[in-house]
Amino acid sequence: MAFSGNGTGVDFENAFEITTLAELREINDYLDDSSNTSGNHDVHFKLMNDLDATFATQNESGDYYNAGAGWDGLASVAATSNQFFGHLHFNGFKIIGLKINRDVDRIGLFRYFFGTAYDVWMEDVDITNAALDSGAFAGRIESPEGKGVFGWQVTGSVSGPAFVGGLFGSSHFSGATGIVRDGINYASLTNTGDHIGGACGRLVASGGLKLDKCIGIGSITTGNSSRAGKVVGRVLSSEDVTNCFGLNDDVGTGQGDPTTILTQSQLRDIDTYTDLATTGLDEVYDMVLKSAFDGSQAWAINDGVAYPEPGFTLDAAPLPAGNFKINGDNKEGANVVLIQADDKDFLNVTVLDTLTTDASGDWEYTGESYDPEKELGVLIDYVEGGERWSRFKWAE
Repeated sequence: MAFSGNGTGVDFENAFEITTLAELREINDYLDDSSNTSGNHDVHFKLMNDLDATFATQNESGDYYNAGAGWDGLASVAATSNQFFGHLHFNGFKIIGLKINRDVDRIGLFRYFFGTAYDVWMEDVDITNAALDSGAFAGRIESPEGKGVFGWQVTGSVSGPAFVGGLFGSSHFSGATGIVRDGINYASLTNTGDHIGGACGRLVASGGLKLDKCIGIGSITTGNSSRAGKVVGRVLSSEDVTNCFGLNDDVGTGQGDPTTILTQSQLRDIDTYTDLATTGLDEVYDMVLKSAFDGSQAWAINDGVAYPEPGFTLDAAPLPAGNFKINGDNKEGANVVLIQADDKDFLNVTVLDTLTTDASGDWEYTGESYDPEKELGVLIDYVEGGERWSRFKWAE
């Protein structure tokens, strides 16, 4: 069956464009097996807008309410066939309010996931399972080498008896040598048994799926604290979990889990993620101050104030620019002094830069210290008619 929306699916630029939950479900028309029998391993899908599943999965009149069971996960419950091996790009958008309330193994947006997902953003999920393997994005991730999840954030709640994770429930296959990296869990997690963690409940295969640069913040309530962790509940090989951190508010680390547990203030400090002196940090995060974020980094942080934010959840800070004219004519060679202050009473003034207008009267600041949450002032100093003049204005 041909995809009903736009795109050809051959690469990111020409990906099948998902604008509705119905189009999202058409991923099920492009499943495959590990041998690529159907030729769907390189198919690309991308979100073109936020998908709000709140009404569709939580209201009796919703298309995916399913008598209260909510969303039926994509792909098959069987591990050997009818799985998604392709690429899903969230493309800076999110899925909101997804609800699942079932009694089946492996629940999430996907039941199994063998492909590659970029910038997974699941907001306000409401997931309850009476069986095994529960996560916001997938029940199980079994992506092979070169595939996995690159960038993720989850909020809401996930609960089940065992194998519970913010992003996914578990990974079992030795051939699942992919990676899940650069993500943060805020979802509240609950289980009555064991194996529960912010990213996932359990990594079963030694040398299998890897976790790298994952952060666990959300609360965890568990029936077995020895197999509960802020990032992963249990891992057979500590080498499969690297550069991960968790908040020191409840369960700590899982069984075999090398995650470093830190305080709130430490997790809000950029040095934790960029200074190799930090315990448990073998490779620095691709992280900058929020004021310097230009859209290309994996992480940004409001240092000392908030937890790190995945780059795909942010807009780049606008760089101030302008044009200066006198009597309608462009003014070349005027000095432009950019300042920022806490308020328009000039509290805590700092000079950002001194620039010079070009032949078109244009100037543009390209520095890294501009804070869009502060007041920006522009002082222009110029010579006209043999006299020196100055003008000042707060940016709007």
